[in-house]
Amino acid sequence: MKLERGGVALGCMLVVSAALAQSPRAGDPRVLTVMPPPPASASGAGAATSALPGVYSLAPAAQAEPARIAFAAGWQPGLGNPGGTAGGWPMRAHDPANTGHTAALGPALQVEPAWTFRPNAGTQVWRPAIAPDGTIYVTTVSLAGGVVDGRLVALFPDGSVKWQTALTNSSGLGVWSTATPVVDGDGNIYVAWAHDRDFGNLTALSVDRSGSVRWRFEPGLELEFALHQQPVLGPGVLYAAVDTSFIFGDLSLRPSIFALDLVTGTPVWRWISPNPDTFMDGPAVGRDGHIYQASASNPARGAAGYLYRIRPDGDLEWSANIGAGVIQAPPVIDARDDIYIGDSAGVVSKYSSAGTRLWSHDTLAGQIYYPPVLNGTRLTVGAAFAGLHVLDADTGMLETVLAPGRYPFAQASDRAGDIFFYCFDATGTVFGFGRGGQQRWTFNTGLGTSVNSIAIAANGRLLVGNAGSLTAYFAPVPGDLNCDGDVDQRDIEPYLLSLADPVKYGQRYPQCQRSLADISGDGTVDASDLALFFRLLGFR
Repeated sequence: MKLERGGVALGCMLVVSAALAQSPRAGDPRVLTVMPPPPASASGAGAATSALPGVYSLAPAAQAEPARIAFAAGWQPGLGNPGGTAGGWPMRAHDPANTGHTAALGPALQVEPAWTFRPNAGTQVWRPAIAPDGTIYVTTVSLAGGVVDGRLVALFPDGSVKWQTALTNSSGLGVWSTATPVVDGDGNIYVAWAHDRDFGNLTALSVDRSGSVRWRFEPGLELEFALHQQPVLGPGVLYAAVDTSFIFGDLSLRPSIFALDLVTGTPVWRWISPNPDTFMDGPAVGRDGHIYQASASNPARGAAGYLYRIRPDGDLEWSANIGAGVIQAPPVIDARDDIYIGDSAGVVSKYSSAGTRLWSHDTLAGQIYYPPVLNGTRLTVGAAFAGLHVLDADTGMLETVLAPGRYPFAQASDRAGDIFFYCFDATGTVFGFGRGGQQRWTFNTGLGTSVNSIAIAANGRLLVGNAGSLTAYFAPVPGDLNCDGDVDQRDIEPYLLSLADPVKYGQRYPQCQRSLADISGDGTVDASDLALFFRLLGFR
């Protein structure tokens, strides 16, 4: 959907009314509705110095030890992160390259809800991040009576509340954020940007794993504005994009990216766009450490959209004019630092790390609202009421379309190559498809909204957010032929039995389903799945 504001076409958030929110089911222990009063936030003490304008506040307990980045040295865009965060979903789309792909496994059979976190009908629940220890972090907001009550909530893996912290700026003003929290390698959490009711008075803040505020940073820019710009981790820094009120035609107002020190929140640098364009979302980071930002055209300023490659020191390396299309989602970066972006005309394009367009694919949909997901050489793109387009990432050739006629939004891909996506429809339908194109399952969340999310936890649970609630769904994962919850060498014997003697397999493992041996996801169990099964176990 689009909103016309000040002559500029914008992708808008659908505000979920209390009347649309589902009521908790009485007596259902899986529905968690109790939120204790938030603890008092740690007050800032001291001031960090910087040549850049802004307000900084540090909590007394802030430590100056070097911060570890949240992805391991062996991480490769598009290939998951088996060395560092395979056990979590620590930021938007899983990793700094925004691939949406994880080394964990998702559910292969019809899912069931394990629990639902739904504070109350008047509170909205946004996008989750998952730490390697299984802790789930999510922001919430209530705007009852015109008062902003924004919180960062930590949940145990079973969905119960671990702690929560009120989101405030340095003046004590309540702020809120729809952005996915970011978790670093030390377990610290970052929120950027939190803002007031009208999306101004921006604040970035960091909280430690116990819920105490470590630091805050407030840029204090003229007409600063943030809606769904999502932050991402870099080496020792947090990259956070900010816009400067795109509804105005003032050419002096430019969007920018801050690199904030993870320990202190002090800006290491601020890069300002050389063009009067608009940043609808945040950046992504390539394997080489360069930052990639896609912008939207801005008719109010006569500006085209651009793709930028920024060096880790904050200097612009190159920019490419990508025309009048509105880019509403961040780019996706592969292992060669090639870039994939989709636009509001329904066209997805691939650019080289030098800024040359390599191919384009028209979904004939009219809009791509969420970023694609990259799993090796396969790119999946959600197109408006045109299904999920599966493309060869090298050539841009269309392989197939999943769920034709649907409007896929948030996506996630697992180690087996299965793809899970939330559809923008009246009931918020979620699908799970095998890599071979076979639909494994589907269900309705009960609420359709443009602000939605999907994340895969290490235990195979699928976390789905629809602004009204966050629900964890579970089912056995592919390859778990003994149904003990793990895919390991203990599954080899039952796997081989399922191929050789399906009847005997069913007798020996009556609690399991033989379809878990369909690793390829093509709807059949045969010898072609065997090599894929051993790849799940780590054999090459």
